[in-house]
Amino acid sequence: MGFDLGMALTVHRRTHIGFQVKNINNPQIGLDQEELRQRLVAGVSYEPYEGVTTSFEFHNQLGEELQYRGGLEMSLVEGFALRAGVVTGPNKLTGGFGYTYENVGVNYGFSTGGGVLDSTHHFGLHYAWGGEAQ
Repeated sequence: MGFDLGMALTVHRRTHIGFQVKNINNPQIGLDQEELRQRLVAGVSYEPYEGVTTSFEFHNQLGEELQYRGGLEMSLVEGFALRAGVVTGPNKLTGGFGYTYENVGVNYGFSTGGGVLDSTHHFGLHYAWGGEAQ
């Protein structure tokens, strides 16, 4: 079992910061007891206009090079959002969209190659209850 710790704060109405430390207790997995690496993720997001969110974050995995990520999400019409981003080390471009209707949503993303995988398509489906869908 692995333990994580994180926090998200609203600094101002349109500015948010947060961090997450993953695998604090050095958990192990599998028959060969492979250790899961500790990671630190921290970032900031800013909403310059209603329906537009920008973000910047860094990912630091012990023993690896620091990775920077930036992104943009635009809500074009009620429930539909376009997304784009960049990643360093290895360098990647990402893009996609999401559509949410009431409590159900579908997401699609694409990322260029770099690292272990070639260009990759990502699909997601979500259902939210007891609150608002994101």
